[in-house]
Amino acid sequence: DSFSSAGSEAFRGFGGRHDRLDQRGTEFYNWTQQENLSSGSASAFTPVVPGGEDHLFPNGPHAAYYVQSSFISSSGYGFLLDRDELSHWRLASDRPDAWQVQSFGSRLDYVVAPGTAPEAIGKITSISGRQRVPPRWALGQILDREVIYENDSPSKYEAEVRQDLADFDRYGIHPSAYRIEGWQFLPDDVLAEIIAELRRRGIHPMVYFRAFVGKDEIGTDDPSAYDEALAKGYVATHADGTPYTFTSNFNADGAQIDFTDPDAVAWWQDRVRRALQLGADGFMQDFGEQVLSDMHFADGSTGATMHNRLPVLFHRATFEAVRRFERSHPGRHIFYFTRAGYSGSPGSARWEFANFPGDETTDWTRSSGLASLTPDMLNRGIGGAYGFSTDIGGYFDVALYQPTTKELFIRWAQWAALSPMFRLHGSVGAGVHMPWTFDEETLDRYRALARLHERAIPLIQRLWKRARRTGIPIARPLWLSYPKDPAAASQDQEWLLGPDLLVAPVVEQGASTRRVHFPRGCWRTRGGERYSGPSDVTVAAPLSRLPFFIRCGAHPLDR
Repeated sequence: DSFSSAGSEAFRGFGGRHDRLDQRGTEFYNWTQQENLSSGSASAFTPVVPGGEDHLFPNGPHAAYYVQSSFISSSGYGFLLDRDELSHWRLASDRPDAWQVQSFGSRLDYVVAPGTAPEAIGKITSISGRQRVPPRWALGQILDREVIYENDSPSKYEAEVRQDLADFDRYGIHPSAYRIEGWQFLPDDVLAEIIAELRRRGIHPMVYFRAFVGKDEIGTDDPSAYDEALAKGYVATHADGTPYTFTSNFNADGAQIDFTDPDAVAWWQDRVRRALQLGADGFMQDFGEQVLSDMHFADGSTGATMHNRLPVLFHRATFEAVRRFERSHPGRHIFYFTRAGYSGSPGSARWEFANFPGDETTDWTRSSGLASLTPDMLNRGIGGAYGFSTDIGGYFDVALYQPTTKELFIRWAQWAALSPMFRLHGSVGAGVHMPWTFDEETLDRYRALARLHERAIPLIQRLWKRARRTGIPIARPLWLSYPKDPAAASQDQEWLLGPDLLVAPVVEQGASTRRVHFPRGCWRTRGGERYSGPSDVTVAAPLSRLPFFIRCGAHPLDR
């Protein structure tokens, strides 16, 4: 279907896009894609496009792990394409007076929701879903013990976990949660001992799950689960009914769990329940992009329709298991965060608490480094996926990517401090970059930023509860609050944490100043400096400072 378009119409949303906040003038396909990496740091693999910051390889500038076939128009409506198949969007890309959507299926189903941006967001997300409010503990400082794929072994990984516990004491770090990514390395008695120690310290234990089974032995899954799933027919198949196997991200045989098969779902939910019974209070729910178009599923679907839908079914199955567990364990409050996602009626957001944006590269690029985070968070947030959790310091540092530097680590922690979540993961090559990895100055600054985030948690909780009711995101793009401010519309490296807190982190290497757009009104720093908007001002931003500003007369961090 094609629609007329005013020459100034903006198209905002479409999920975790890194390239821009307004997709007017672009053409792309909606298909969840993984391994969207920065060509800026890997020009030996792909030519760097002019500017060097906007290209993602191998999937192109519009690629996203978390895709939403929905947008909010500046012309007074929201739009939701309620189809799972590959879709093609031409947003005034070839003619200025029209836009078009195509679905590679037998029909079109869509919703047009008239209204202002807040009204349209509310209507669209009431259909496609809004992420759930996490328990208070999940909003605190979370540290992940990364698995290093090439070097870890069960004994080495156990030693790393125990060393982390000792270092918490040594360096005065007090996380609210600690995630044991390689938990399958550990025998049940050892895992139970570590979980008990975490609980004694007031730290919530977390583990790891993923959407497929595999024969790899890196501690994130049990290879025997692969054998069991194939033997019992719990995985996607070829047309002839034989299991469809592939080489996974971990360079071993893998197979996609079939979440349309009730027996496979029950088997999966038993696995989740077992982890919770062992004492885990949460987990990362990784992957979800692995469905290939010629796979076959128990409900008769092929991969062509299941590719985008799989994350929705995956997260729903997990949510149902978690809810049943919580009902039978009323004192336990479980939290998990996901990677892949899609829209729908409902989509993934209904079954989630939060997301992480995929394999961020350990660099500064707009494509997948530090500068990619803000547009991703703001684009998916208006579609109901407002619980954004980044890997502080970045993750993907293999091949030509540099290890995380001290400067990048501090700036990344600053970025996260006034975002919905504050979580440190580590990198796949160099391993966990803990706050004490660099030097005393880095450790001091990290601790101060963790305290700032803790101070913001009451505000984040209020905003999250409001987002659950209304769909208005926690971290808000300036265009949403200031629709009559033309300069606000282009701000893709700033956000509002609620109505009274303006956040403008530094995302440029070596920068000691930051150009900030101040919306209408009076804004102040904690030190008392005042700025009047609308205006653009260059402010001081040494490595020791996160630029953020409070509306004059408001006290968002004081209650």
